[in-house]
Amino acid sequence: MNVYIYKAAGAALLLIGGAILLSQSASDGTQKLARAKEALRLIRYTAESIEYRRATVPEILMGFRTADELFQNLCRRAAATSLTSALAACGSELFDSGTLSIMEEFAAELGRGYEKSQLELCSITSSRLKERIEVLEKTLPERRRLERTICLFIILTVIIILL
Repeated sequence: MNVYIYKAAGAALLLIGGAILLSQSASDGTQKLARAKEALRLIRYTAESIEYRRATVPEILMGFRTADELFQNLCRRAAATSLTSALAACGSELFDSGTLSIMEEFAAELGRGYEKSQLELCSITSSRLKERIEVLEKTLPERRRLERTICLFIILTVIIILL
């Protein structure tokens, strides 16, 4: 009798763990995609601010508004220090490795030239981010299918344990 209680408890833990894992990884992929889109918005805003308002980098970063609290905190931190140091501090929490790499390269060159070179930097970075977003949008459904398959295997494992 005690063996069945332990099996049921173990099965319940596996199901709960699988559900948590599935929900966490699904929301993580969606958030990273949304933040890549926010990064693209920031790059476009930067280009517009340089071209039309001749704003400095801290002014640009302080002027950018987003509903994503963590992304907004990144911009505030970057305005106070630099975008490079802000990305080093919290970039891996916000972005996937590909988007982070693009943003780090952008941050390293931002503010190191005249208007024309800065606008070119924004244009190149914008194109690279668009490509990255397309990749993320294509891989997100595949990733979700993989996660559902893993969840199915967890359920099958639970059934085997209960037998």
